Amino acid sequence: MAREITALEPQNIIIDWVDDEAGIFPADANRRRLESFFELCTMLTPDDVAGRRTPADVHITDLNMANEVCRTTACGAPAAGLTAAIIRAVQAPEHPAVIIPYTAFFDLFRDQLALLQLFRPKGVHILWDKVSKHTELPALFEIAVCEYRKAIVAGIESGRVELSVVETERLRDLARQNEHLDGDEHIELFTAEGCRRFRLGSFFYDTADVQDAGGGYEFEASIPSTEVAAWLDLLPAAPAAFREAETLARKFWLVAHSEAAQRIYEGGAENTKAGMPWLLGGEWHDVDEPESCTVVRLAVLFAILLEVAFRRKHSERRDEEVFYETSQSPEDSETRAGTLQERARREEQHAERIQRELDILSGMPGEKADPELHHLGLATVSDFNLVLPLEPGDIVRLMDPLPAGKAVLSLGRDKRYGKALTGKDNSGHFRIGRPLDLLAILSKGDISSLDGTERLCVKRFALQHIASDAGRMTPWLDRVRRG
Repeated sequence: MAREITALEPQNIIIDWVDDEAGIFPADANRRRLESFFELCTMLTPDDVAGRRTPADVHITDLNMANEVCRTTACGAPAAGLTAAIIRAVQAPEHPAVIIPYTAFFDLFRDQLALLQLFRPKGVHILWDKVSKHTELPALFEIAVCEYRKAIVAGIESGRVELSVVETERLRDLARQNEHLDGDEHIELFTAEGCRRFRLGSFFYDTADVQDAGGGYEFEASIPSTEVAAWLDLLPAAPAAFREAETLARKFWLVAHSEAAQRIYEGGAENTKAGMPWLLGGEWHDVDEPESCTVVRLAVLFAILLEVAFRRKHSERRDEEVFYETSQSPEDSETRAGTLQERARREEQHAERIQRELDILSGMPGEKADPELHHLGLATVSDFNLVLPLEPGDIVRLMDPLPAGKAVLSLGRDKRYGKALTGKDNSGHFRIGRPLDLLAILSKGDISSLDGTERLCVKRFALQHIASDAGRMTPWLDRVRRG
């Protein structure tokens, strides 16, 4: 099982090199130039392949592995190198990657390629018959980078990769304001393996102006802003409903965390004031317009994902606190007093971190706070029940944070919320376009009530907010991701 990649610092594209020549890379400035913009890992033996756990972005492979280090018959078998690359890619099947075989004898290996294509993960692309042993190393790496960007575009189209709206606009603004972009600037992508921040000098290496900045030991790059803008123009736009649903979900999620909602759901108070219309009540959509129904259906799912993300981060930080406490072995009263003071300090820091996370999640970057919500106040983190998995009452609170009267914490089909999710109105129309069986989704992982567009939107939204191991707590999300 490949380990999750979460890179907060800008990094280079990871390239695995499977070759039949141990000395393929020159030990000179040409190699140092490549190592300035790529993380290179040479695979010379089966143990190298089996022992590497970090997913590669590009696999450059000879069609066999026989070399001066590995001289076994198996390593010299037809397509051994290509097979090794496929095995590496299968270790992280959702990770977008490119495999580039190079040989002078492509025709001899077409049958093996056809066989290996059957085992190729959907997110992996094989560039066949485009490079050969005669391809110069610089040109080979430029081809690899160009193909990898194509794989990222395909990954965004399929929902395996997410480039957020905020990140896209940030890069567009940089491209508009500058003729060239610094190679140390980054682009942030989300995949099933985690967050990746690629240096632009690596991600756009084939279009970069690379200069020697240190006598053959250090290199820097600048990228024409037109190249970055042109690539961004290739990206598929999120479905129109996505942005509207995200804005609506964040609004309801924020109100669910307000002091007003806290008094109703945790304090047992009865709401005597005019509440905000609940999410499925009809004020936010028109049952005769499928697009508006999709918006509220997605808003329900997005609000749930925001809550799962928030609670997961709280849980992770709480685990840090438990580890700290259990690792202490105070032997005297002075040490114990110091430990209690340190615990109080860490508790305060923990609450501040969670509060900052709440603030971040509560608003769309670049947008002003909703003045209508300001008077509701924001409950403190200590007031929340932050246990996973979510209970039906938690879902009700997200959909109807300020109910008229007392809250009814049920999603049953015979209750108000259950009827709205799965039932029909007096005209015989489903209240939100089609049934959305949240109980089946959350308790059984049954995602049959989501259509293809909704699954793609959920996958894209989850990539931004929830790490790849979240499926252990949300089986339905795991099915959407694999779907």
